[in-house]
Amino acid sequence: MKKATNRSRRSCHRSKGDVPRKPSTEQQDLLTQIVRMDNLRRSFKKVKENRGSHGSDKISVKMVEDSLDETLLTLQEALMNGEYLPAPLRRVAIPKDNGKERIISIPTVIDRIAQQAVLSTVEPLFEQVFLPCNHGFRPSLGTETAMEEVLTLIKEGYHYVIKGDITGCFDHIPKALLLQQVKANVTDYGALNIISKMIQQGTAGTAEDHVEGIPQGGVISPLLANVYLHQLDSFADTRGFRLIRYADDWVMMFRTERDARVAREHTEAYITHTLHLTSKDKETEQDITYITSGFNFLGYTFYEGGRKPSDRAINRFRLTLPLKIDKALNKSDAAGTHYERSLSNVIAAANPFIEGWGQYYTRGNGRSILRNLDAYIRGTIREIAAIGGRRTNHSLYQEGLFSLERLHIRNHQ
Repeated sequence: MKKATNRSRRSCHRSKGDVPRKPSTEQQDLLTQIVRMDNLRRSFKKVKENRGSHGSDKISVKMVEDSLDETLLTLQEALMNGEYLPAPLRRVAIPKDNGKERIISIPTVIDRIAQQAVLSTVEPLFEQVFLPCNHGFRPSLGTETAMEEVLTLIKEGYHYVIKGDITGCFDHIPKALLLQQVKANVTDYGALNIISKMIQQGTAGTAEDHVEGIPQGGVISPLLANVYLHQLDSFADTRGFRLIRYADDWVMMFRTERDARVAREHTEAYITHTLHLTSKDKETEQDITYITSGFNFLGYTFYEGGRKPSDRAINRFRLTLPLKIDKALNKSDAAGTHYERSLSNVIAAANPFIEGWGQYYTRGNGRSILRNLDAYIRGTIREIAAIGGRRTNHSLYQEGLFSLERLHIRNHQ
């Protein structure tokens, strides 16, 4: 497990001697840096590694790669001359675990290369400005550093919690206000012109003029969301509120209920009237949570003694495991492999999901929870492989079945 840096362990709250950081003035010809051919080639490599699908032009990554030199030269010229114009976005509905759908807006492969080239160039500028309480989609920061900060504040006596989730954050960020925030940090006209076009990018098959929203499938969208929500971070920072934010999920922690109540009122007003967004706690109607009741953040339940997988995460695991196994086996059938539902094949189909879930959810407490989930996994494997009780637990693990409890033990040695 990567240890948090000193910067990542700090909260937004500054000590009295700290001076607010300002954006760098070293922005000499950002456009030239964006359009450098080595930057465009690295950007294509990154897009290819992400293995995304085609955009509205139906041109795949492979098709771009087949004429890469010509494509990058054309893109370079368009970016340099101010003639670059992003293609319309392709909207795709992605099924969610709760039966609903999440709409993803996918740029073309060429536009994703352009976005990656811009991202690589301007992200370091914003990193000079972003505050340590912002843990989402940032170099060397992430969910683990956010949760470590929560645990640190719990130990320091910050036991009153308010929390929220920006409702439909990507879909509702006002484009004009977002561009104002970008202009406050990027002064190069050529780079601003490109970023502005990316923000204003529309959707294929629609004629309406969208004044809000950035595409969730965009390479640069997480950075743009952070640029806009940096205002929330600064709001908390100037008032001494202990904020921990990961993308659109946030918590604030306080030593007294009175402080929490005042902060709740001011923060809700700021999000509504200044950011023109809506924030609510989807899991509870409580305005303020005391630590003895526990609170959920980033898939974990936090309490005075630590953290454990949340009930929601556990229930979702139980519902999803058999579906993942069936999907993997059916995919093999569709490909002509025709896996029989033998024990070894069922285990091979189950392990990637179990291990992926375990890599995230075995970092805290809750060993007994993981032991119970291991029992559920074994029962699911036996049922799908139709072996009943003919194989012992030990023999299932000899066949290679992944164990959440064993991973938890290894992570805590």
